[in-house]
Formats: sequence, structure tokens, C-alpha cells
Amino acid sequence: MARLLARVTVNRPIAEVFQYVVDGDKVPQWRKSCVEITRSSPDPLGPGSKELYKMKTMGRRFAVTMDVTEFEPNRKYSWKATSGSPFPMQGSFTFAAVDGRTEVAELTEISLSGLLRLAEPLIVWMFRREVRTDFLRLQHILENGG
Repeated sequence: MARLLARVTVNRPIAEVFQYVVDGDKVPQWRKSCVEITRSSPDPLGPGSKELYKMKTMGRRFAVTMDVTEFEPNRKYSWKATSGSPFPMQGSFTFAAVDGRTEVAELTEISLSGLLRLAEPLIVWMFRREVRTDFLRLQHILENGG
């Protein structure tokens, strides 16, 4: 299993950053591979919620169903891909207030098997690069009134 960790510090209050990150309508603004998110379960967002992510990455389009596994406002948002993903994956965002700013960390775990296992270093490298770029976009949008 590959574990991928990314962090960014955003010069905005934790409640604002948390709300923006978990808002399915906002995710496509900062997550390049995400085209659209629709929630297939009623509000409020929380453990057991299901979201359909329409994705475009590595030249492919696919739809991934994500189940929310943990939801603690201003602290943690965890998910697990339950269908549609090219490989099993799960992850979480954690949020911490640091001197009026917010540190966001994303941990993603992917399980590769068969021939994909051979490509793991390349897949991990591409994923890390994409997440770093996404986090810089997230930081820019939130710090510049987006």
C-alpha cells in the first residue's frame, strides 16, 4: 500500500478552510482532476454520506463513489472509494489551527496490484505532483478572496 501525504498552510481561519475543502461545489475549483461532485445522500454531510466524483486524470474519465467515513467539523474529513476507482483507495483531510492560520494535511492510501504494482513509483510521483499543485491552488484561492 502506498501512503501519500501532502500539507499546506493557509492564511485563513480553520472554519473557513474546512468549509471550502468539504464543499462539493467548490472542490472542482481547486482539485484539477475533479470535474464535478454530486451527493447521493441527504444533508447534512457526515459519516455514511455518499458522493459521486466525476474525475479526469491521466487521460481517463471515470466516476468514483466515495463514502464519508469520518466527519468532525473543523478537524477531520475521511473517505473511502467504494466503486469506480482504478484501484482501492481511501484518505483523509485533517485541519489544525496554527496562529490564526490553518494547516491542512491530506493522507491518501492506495493499493496497487498486478501490473499496476510495477508502475507504483510513477503513479505515486504523478499523484504527489498533482496534489501539491492542487494545494497551492487551494491556498491561492482562499488567501486571495476566492
